[in-house]
Amino acid sequence: MSEIEKMQKCDDIKNFTINYEDGTQKTMEKGFFCGIKEGPEETTLSFLTAHCRGEDIATIIYGCVELGVKMCLFGDRNSKDANKDDD
Repeated sequence: MSEIEKMQKCDDIKNFTINYEDGTQKTMEKGFFCGIKEGPEETTLSFLTAHCRGEDIATIIYGCVELGVKMCLFGDRNSKDANKDDD
């Protein structure tokens, strides 16, 4: 089970910089970062955003859901198990 920490107000975040093993970097001026803290009984997620407002947040959520669908994380909607509650 996971717990989601309150999204912090991130007006002071300028950007996110990714450092690659080969020494190169990529800086993202707009986006979000999700931190994962694993505990003995639960996992906590924390979210930071840079220059994201309203519609940007919705786009991030829709994109994450689409990624989950492409990765088959939600099961096959046409399977017997998925339709159990329809009976």
